[in-house]
Formats: sequence, structure tokens, C-alpha cells
Amino acid sequence: FDPAGVVHLLHCGDTAAFRFDGRHIARLTGEHVRRGVLEHFLGQGPGFHMDVLSVPLEAGDILCLVSDGVTKALSSEDLAT
Repeated sequence: FDPAGVVHLLHCGDTAAFRFDGRHIARLTGEHVRRGVLEHFLGQGPGFHMDVLSVPLEAGDILCLVSDGVTKALSSEDLAT
């Protein structure tokens, strides 16, 4: 998180980041799984890739980081509640 109110995320694997502003929830990270195979993960070796995101946050926003088990079991709406 920087002084300008921006959070910087480095993402790989099957975890997910969401931002909740009190009314809406938005998934910030993409999927790294294709046809049931995890494509980008730590320890992968040569060709390793991470997504880099810079996301502005407002006062009161909530950033939620969850594992793939949570995103498979709950919808975005469930996470918001």
C-alpha cells in the first residue's frame, strides 16, 4: 500500500483478491488455471509469470485475499456478506 492510496498486488497460482467497497465486490485477480491445470505458480522454474496489479483504494474499502477453496465454495455475493 502506498501513500497515494494504491495497493500493489503480485499474483500467481490459484488464490484470488477481491475489493469490497460496501456496496459491490469486484474480483481483482484473474485465473491461472486452464483445463484443470495450474499454469503459473511459485517454484515453476523457467518461464515463471506473475500478474502485477496496482489498484486504487478508497477509505473504507476492504481487500480480501482467499484461497481457491473459498472461491470454489462461495460466490462473490457470498463473500460480500
